[in-house]
Amino acid sequence: MGQDLRAYKGAVLFVDILGFSALTNGQIELKKEDFEPWLKGSGHPHNNQFLAATILVEFRRILQQLELQFPKVKVAQLSDCFFAWSDKITDVVSFGHSYMHLAISCGLLSRGGMAQGEIIETNQNHSLGRLILGNAVTTAAGLEKLAKGARILIDRDLPLTLYKQNKAFSNRVSEMFKPFENLLDYQVYDEFKWYLTDKLEGLPDTGISHCTPEERLKFTKHRLKLDNKLLFSTFYSWNARNSPGMVQLKATSNFLSVSGLNGVKHDFDRRGFSGSRSAALLDAADLRIEHDPGYLIRG
Repeated sequence: MGQDLRAYKGAVLFVDILGFSALTNGQIELKKEDFEPWLKGSGHPHNNQFLAATILVEFRRILQQLELQFPKVKVAQLSDCFFAWSDKITDVVSFGHSYMHLAISCGLLSRGGMAQGEIIETNQNHSLGRLILGNAVTTAAGLEKLAKGARILIDRDLPLTLYKQNKAFSNRVSEMFKPFENLLDYQVYDEFKWYLTDKLEGLPDTGISHCTPEERLKFTKHRLKLDNKLLFSTFYSWNARNSPGMVQLKATSNFLSVSGLNGVKHDFDRRGFSGSRSAALLDAADLRIEHDPGYLIRG
């Protein structure tokens, strides 16, 4: 039996869809308009279970897309969460970065943990799904639960291990590994700031801070448009229908909209949500982001 197992060093990403259990357990009282963005034209009943099932279909579609993009990363979906792992830490970091941007763009609010260390997996055919365990798996799953909002927390040894494995990639993304103080317990955790840029390819060897002012402004506008989706997209209506969901939305909005990241100051630092959502409001908000004259760029 033991010959079917393989152990090696690598990195693991664990990601969970926020609010999904409350949705499937009937703890969120939804209105007709909350189902429409996801179920319109499907012919399915407009209820929590079919909404949840449709969300999982979109979740799987994103993962299938990323599996093709990152063939060295193995993925196992478990209902509303997934593990992604590889001996190539660069690929796991890039996978997590791409997932978070795609997920928010598609209406999924997720939170993750990422860790390096031992991975144990099966060598068998995987028609029943992959078996994975090890200290990196346990650590990644534990980190996911610690913060509010769509963050990816990391174990503190991951940046150093990444540097040893791929110095060039590590130097390009080193500014994206930073500590933050968690307001839930006032502990300081390490975070992968996936939201600082919408692309990892083509970054200068010395990192984001050495991008041109035009590039850093583009990164800022992309980040603020992600925040607009949380504020105005109808795909997030169901998240906003209960108090825990609003906490997750507001926590994410607070760090997506903060001014001064990447040396770019703006007037869109937000601390609140309006009660209205529509495609027209989202389009108008994106236009304001695109054409606002008030950006101040250092350097």
